[in-house]
Amino acid sequence: LNILADTTAMVSQPEFFIAKLWTLLHDPPHKVWILKNGKRCLDADTDIESWARQLNLRGHEKEALNIFNKIFPNGKTHNYLNKFLIQLAKEADHYSSSFDRWITHIEEFITDKKNHKNIIFEYYNFHNIFSPSNYVIYVKKPDEKVLCDRIKKWATRISGLTNGVDNIELIYHLVYASAELAWIKEDLPPPLAETRVPTHTIFDHLYAAAMTVNWLWEDRQNAEDKASRPFSLMPKGYYVVIDIPGVSKIVEASRKAGDFWAGSWLVSALMWLTAWNYIKLYGPDILLIPTARFNPFYYEFLKLWLEKENKKQIADKLIQLYEDVIAMAVGAKNGVKLSYLLRHAIIPPTITLALPKKENVEKLEEEILQNFNQAYRCIIHGLVLGDERNIECTDEIVKKFIETWKSQIDENILKPVKSILYEIQPHLFEQLLIPRIVIIDIEETYTKLQNII
Repeated sequence: LNILADTTAMVSQPEFFIAKLWTLLHDPPHKVWILKNGKRCLDADTDIESWARQLNLRGHEKEALNIFNKIFPNGKTHNYLNKFLIQLAKEADHYSSSFDRWITHIEEFITDKKNHKNIIFEYYNFHNIFSPSNYVIYVKKPDEKVLCDRIKKWATRISGLTNGVDNIELIYHLVYASAELAWIKEDLPPPLAETRVPTHTIFDHLYAAAMTVNWLWEDRQNAEDKASRPFSLMPKGYYVVIDIPGVSKIVEASRKAGDFWAGSWLVSALMWLTAWNYIKLYGPDILLIPTARFNPFYYEFLKLWLEKENKKQIADKLIQLYEDVIAMAVGAKNGVKLSYLLRHAIIPPTITLALPKKENVEKLEEEILQNFNQAYRCIIHGLVLGDERNIECTDEIVKKFIETWKSQIDENILKPVKSILYEIQPHLFEQLLIPRIVIIDIEETYTKLQNII
């Protein structure tokens, strides 16, 4: 049973992922320094410069085009990027940074707008958004040569993962998964998204902008549409909440620490598997809570996907990068293994998704419920019943995850999982694990808000 057969018509790949990839890269992470002195770190050939002029790209956007071209297959940027996708990215940029601009554009009402446009506010401290009095001081003006050398290495590290991959969908996943990690690995300073609202990095902004594409996208079915018809840029799509209200009963049923861990891990795995088909189909940015950024479940599934596509060398490089950065972040001198992180129940019993618009919205809730039920059957047959073929699991990546996880976990650790499943299975769906699904239509909500305002 292909439970997502109907959803594949929601978007037209690869244009959808090209739009997301450009949006993810439209602001170079070092934009804060480019705006100040016009410095560009990556050398562009004449073809890229010419294409940038045709697309009316500004200074920092030309640098973004260089990065885009560097990581794209065969560097054939001009074959894929067009003015409509660039306009879509601009609109996604506006929506995803709207709160900042509410604050910073207030001065437009009290000052000359022409003068306001060219103001560059120099401030480089990074503040805690929940406690602004706490902040981190970092280098105000990094050494120009050192900065550019590291940025070149950053771009090369990403392109080292994407080169040899022809699938634009997989390329987008790889860039999403590696861009922030590679920046940290190269020991580059945290780049502010907005110096006047110094509470988040450019990566926070870029990932939010890429997510916003889901709600601005409209499928163009033919080549004539793609070449001549712009996007409407009206927010549309769905904000989806999937929740397990009965999770507390599973916790309450725990008699010892092993049971408590097993119940928590089962819920965590169940929620991830429920979301995975949508993450693979539309991109990791659709997962709002919890984020896919630094998420070990996401990196494990991306690794398995790459291996399935015979890209094991790329998978190994990505996971090594991930493990190095996590070890650096937690101060683990002996390193951190992804397999160890997967033992922790990090996926909460409530997840939220940002999904693109689809015609058959009435089927969306049914699809999510089918995802949930199938995820449960995969876990039951793979972990508890020991079904070697696990025919209930139709997704090869999910099946491999369960097989791999089972082989890496000591049987004594696995016992509580089997125990709690055996004990609650008879009345599982009836009482404990019935998901609550809430779907909010973004276009409908946006229109109502506009009417009120």
